[in-house]
Amino acid sequence: MSERATMSDHSLSFDEGSDLRYAQIQPRLSGDERALPLVIGLHYGWQGDMSPRHGRDFMRAFLEPVFRGQDAVLVAPNCPERTWHHPRSEAAILALRRQLIAELGVAADHVVLAGYSLGGMGTWYLASRYPDRFAAGIAVAAVPVLYPADPDDPGLAQFTELTARGVAAWRQELARFPLWVVNSRADELIPFTAVEWAVERMQRRGGQIAFRALDDVGHYDSRHYVDALRPVAADVLAHSATG
Repeated sequence: MSERATMSDHSLSFDEGSDLRYAQIQPRLSGDERALPLVIGLHYGWQGDMSPRHGRDFMRAFLEPVFRGQDAVLVAPNCPERTWHHPRSEAAILALRRQLIAELGVAADHVVLAGYSLGGMGTWYLASRYPDRFAAGIAVAAVPVLYPADPDDPGLAQFTELTARGVAAWRQELARFPLWVVNSRADELIPFTAVEWAVERMQRRGGQIAFRALDDVGHYDSRHYVDALRPVAADVLAHSATG
């Protein structure tokens, strides 16, 4: 068993002068030298609501409680742009993955994504784009976003397309990526039936998507997802280790 270490703050610098700030928790293992899995958590929020503490707050409120007791390195970066499916955000996550694999010796084939709301959309997106770089994912309280945002667009287009018209895209890469999707029927922002319908259509096309429905949890009650997600987190880590 591992003993949970204290959360620490880090940053990754890029050539153009920007920094990606992230919170990290690494378990202490006694007499165990195996490579640990890595979980990259993508936080919620939108546009102007991007606090410099978002990654750290998401780690405390959601990511660490969900994965508590699991032997995994947890990392929660701040979103560099208004959405996780922005090209700059996408490049930052890929760079962070490379850095942590090299720096911490985590298992390169055991990197998991976990996101809530805006981060859930980012999980959908990165899963469909890079099924060979990420082993599995958990997308919570989110619509399926599978294509990059226009750099000049606030990222609303694909969200609106699904929520208003029930239209969901498809990428064949989802047939190769194990994704757990969790949404609540009581979500006041994300239309449950539209997401359920989209998932069913993707499953019929071969998508490796497990869908779990919750009741009576509002969109802004992320902490109330934690208990339901703990067994999901264990399943995801177990699957990604053998997948």
